[in-house]
Amino acid sequence: MMKSLYSGVAGLKVHNQRMDVIGNNISNVNTTAFKASTITFKDIFYQNKSEATTGNIVKGGRNANQIGYGANLGAVEQVMTQSGLVYSDIPTDCAIQGDGFFRVMDKVGNIYYTRNGSFHIDNYGNLCDPNGNIVLGVSGDPTGVDASSNRINLFVPPVDDKAASVSKTFKFDGEAYNYTISNRLIGPEGNIALTILDLNDGETPFAVQNGDSLTVHMDLSADYKNVNEFQQALDDAIAKGDVDLGAGFGLNFDFETLPWETVPVKAEYTITDGANINLIFVAGVDGVIGNDYTVSLKADGGATEVMAEWNGNDLTVTIPQGAAVTTAQIENAIEKAAGGDATKRMNVIGNNIDAASAVAGLDEKANAPDTAGVDGVLQLPKHAANTIELGQKSVDGAQRATTILTFTAEQGGDKPNGYEINVKVNGKITDPVAKWSDGVLTISLPELADGDTLDLDDLQKILNEAAGNNQSKRVKVTIQNLNPNYDPDDANSQLYVEGDEIVASDTSFIGDKNYRTALTGGVNGFFKDFADAMDTVKLADGRYAAEQTTKNLKQIYIDDDGVIYGVHAVHGTIAMGRIDLAIFENPMGLDQVGTSYWQPSLSSGDPEVKTPNDLGVGSIVSNALEMSNADLSQEISDMIITQRGFQANSRVITVTDTMLEELVNLKR
Repeated sequence: MMKSLYSGVAGLKVHNQRMDVIGNNISNVNTTAFKASTITFKDIFYQNKSEATTGNIVKGGRNANQIGYGANLGAVEQVMTQSGLVYSDIPTDCAIQGDGFFRVMDKVGNIYYTRNGSFHIDNYGNLCDPNGNIVLGVSGDPTGVDASSNRINLFVPPVDDKAASVSKTFKFDGEAYNYTISNRLIGPEGNIALTILDLNDGETPFAVQNGDSLTVHMDLSADYKNVNEFQQALDDAIAKGDVDLGAGFGLNFDFETLPWETVPVKAEYTITDGANINLIFVAGVDGVIGNDYTVSLKADGGATEVMAEWNGNDLTVTIPQGAAVTTAQIENAIEKAAGGDATKRMNVIGNNIDAASAVAGLDEKANAPDTAGVDGVLQLPKHAANTIELGQKSVDGAQRATTILTFTAEQGGDKPNGYEINVKVNGKITDPVAKWSDGVLTISLPELADGDTLDLDDLQKILNEAAGNNQSKRVKVTIQNLNPNYDPDDANSQLYVEGDEIVASDTSFIGDKNYRTALTGGVNGFFKDFADAMDTVKLADGRYAAEQTTKNLKQIYIDDDGVIYGVHAVHGTIAMGRIDLAIFENPMGLDQVGTSYWQPSLSSGDPEVKTPNDLGVGSIVSNALEMSNADLSQEISDMIITQRGFQANSRVITVTDTMLEELVNLKR
């Protein structure tokens, strides 16, 4: 009789444990990503009253007589099925659609596994869960990076210094020309509204400032030949006004392209006797075809003055024998012979002819060099040249000796006004290297040490090789020293020119390593029309360099591959990391450790880390969280059944107790 009492007690215990499981499920019915548990019972120890026997031909076998001692806990299993998703307004909230677990790491390096993707970004840029543990995966651009177990830290690159600028379009002769106005000063001081107005009669250029608005009065009727002249006139007007927009304020005008101008081929015809006579006849004014002309110089005893005569494309200049002749007299004679034909005028350069040189028998003839143009006119932008200054400035701003490289387009081509020269210094090379990429010529120069030289011929050679057969990309380079009074013993000097070589005295190209310029030009009337058409423009986006954090992002989003993207006002869209997942052979075997965490066990097996959407791994759903998979209706039904089971087991104890009481009463 005591056995039934113990069976009832065992039944109460297991039903109480089942109620504990049900209560936990119901308690977590709204817990994010909670996985419900189920419980099963098993019967326990049996007492054999008689053993089973075997039968034979005359007697049948008997079954064993066993009396059980109640129920015991069989198993508490986790239900790891996918639950529904609820969407949120937080972009870092993540749910897993399919198999897999997020991984987080605490401060001492313990890794936990969870389906709760309620993440946030802390002040250090770490992607954290509600417990402050950091989510694991890849930091930075994950392209081509395997699944990782590193703490995810979201890094936003700093922004560079940037001058305020505005880009607009100007139309000239039916063509559109894009240009950018930018402040020379880095920072927000350049965020101004600029208006350019023409001068009134009798006025001199000036500027007026009103807050962040600047009105410049300048001569808009002037024929500015290039952008430098236009900028200089603007700077002069600003300098004469009461303008205080920050130290170093000034404006740059940069055009993507400028119109071409037809300019003449200027061929040189040299006549020399090697000693006394050295005359250069320069043809090319207004489009002369240099290769079709020849020039002859004669001395005639019967001549009384300098005379010139054209015979087709042949020019003959005759001077009086035994008379001194100036180059101006020769030019005047050629001008007279041209008879108003500008294509047959010439400039004459060289020494005057003295009486001793004008001897009988002088009959020198010069042909135009082969380098002269053969197509009559040459398409070139005016002033298609610019300079780059190489060297170093002292800390106090005083300029040290600086070498100037001047690059000049040799002829027009497919993009003469849009060409840019980018000079870099590379300490890993020993010889200069040049390469064209679209309209940009990049020149890499070796870093010069004390006594090293850079030969101009070597530099010109690599420029020619870079241009190849494309004559439109032929660029000529010349050098000069900014300080003609250079002293090699001056400690502040870095570079100087010696013949056709740049020489380093100490170390060179320290400080800024990149030097960039553009080959630009224009035509008469272009900048005048440009100034006339200039409306008020607003410069914007001037900024100082600054460190950036995720707080500076306009938006954060996570794709289904777990890649975390940030949208930045300056950098655009940047990949900042990736959330990687783990899967297990037996996820039901994971040990629950609370706070929605699991850890591996011997039954679950070791984790396998993979990228989302990989084989056997689910995908990431952002702006969503997984709900609890506890079924409230099922739990309530199980609770009722458990209550009845508990009640019945309590009745076993009550009845057993009554029977024991009757047994005790037999004594009476």
